[in-house]
Amino acid sequence: MIDASCRCMLLRPGGTAMTDETRTDAIEEALAHLVLVMEDVTDPRGRQGRRHLLSSVLSIAVLGCLCGCDDAEALEDWAEKEEDWLTDYLELRWGVPSQDTFLRVLAAVDQSEFRWAFHRWVRGAFPGAVAADQIAVDGKTARRSGDKRADAKAVHMVSALACDAKVVLAQMPTASKSNELNAIRALLRILELKGSLVSIDAMACQTDVASRILERGGDYLLSVKDNQANLREQMVQAFEATTLEPTRNVDRLGPPTHEKDTAADAGHGRIEERAVTVIHDFDDWLDEATRSRWAGLQTLIRVESRREHEGTGKAQSEKRYTISSRRLTAAEANQRVRTRWEVENGLHYVLDVSFGEDGYRARKQNAAANFIVIRHFALNLIRSFDGDKLSVPRRRRLCDYRPDYREELLARVAT
Repeated sequence: MIDASCRCMLLRPGGTAMTDETRTDAIEEALAHLVLVMEDVTDPRGRQGRRHLLSSVLSIAVLGCLCGCDDAEALEDWAEKEEDWLTDYLELRWGVPSQDTFLRVLAAVDQSEFRWAFHRWVRGAFPGAVAADQIAVDGKTARRSGDKRADAKAVHMVSALACDAKVVLAQMPTASKSNELNAIRALLRILELKGSLVSIDAMACQTDVASRILERGGDYLLSVKDNQANLREQMVQAFEATTLEPTRNVDRLGPPTHEKDTAADAGHGRIEERAVTVIHDFDDWLDEATRSRWAGLQTLIRVESRREHEGTGKAQSEKRYTISSRRLTAAEANQRVRTRWEVENGLHYVLDVSFGEDGYRARKQNAAANFIVIRHFALNLIRSFDGDKLSVPRRRRLCDYRPDYREELLARVAT
């Protein structure tokens, strides 16, 4: 039984209900924008025997993925079922594409052009998310996209997520996790960073990355591990000194001025307690060479966490270190560092569990990388409406058998 939370009520941004006419206009506008960005992708197919417009094939792939299709066979079945609905919005002179057409197109379409089409679509459909308060950047490997027999490595995609809206902003592939840094640098060149706090894990804790973020008008929040051993060691000493007693001896350093915050969360069968300490006045603890290397450095952060598994009672403790060019209070740092993990929980986990990304086995040419981008299209559409609090899998099912629900999500991203 479908409860009241699933019923559609299209609203304008101001909160008033849309009329049938404005609803139809919004749906047509949203799909026209989707088709428009797809038209900028070069068609790799020869003219002979070409029946379906490339923009229609790619748009159907996105819409089918929105409705629960996780492979080319499912796309064909769904398109046949929804042919009448699709014909209202797309040019389908020769009917709907077959699974072979979907596979050939996704394998042959240029990855960079398709990613750029996605980026253009996001800028038009989610202008508020583009200017994000916090952007989290991280990579994920689609595990079964590789082929050992053909010596083809699995696709590793680095993605940028607007944390508040949970909207994917852009993505960049790389040969492996060990090569993430170049993909991160490329992403920073195309993202809108002005006013955003950009959080990245320790691999990107590099001085040039920090400087690039500042140059683009953003602030950085970078994890510090052993790849920056000197910085980390000095931070460890500074935070250990916070337990020292104050001294009047001018020849001996007293504890650095610091601030603390604590928080606790429960979920997924475990309880986590976090104690966060921040230091702003660190000149006596970081040497001049280190301070000069890290442009704009304002805040040193230490997070002490303790996780206890409710079932077993086993506990794990760790200390993590982070730097930021923004002056953060301890409470702000606690929230910001936790939000950084949104890209893991709100993107990577969802792609695995709700879209079956790790089980997708299309390996020919660009198929795996392009299908990752299709999932990003679909996930952004699913998250365009947060009024019903439904899970991603349930929304996908509703989009499949409830055209009105599907149309609601589409209408909400009208440009």
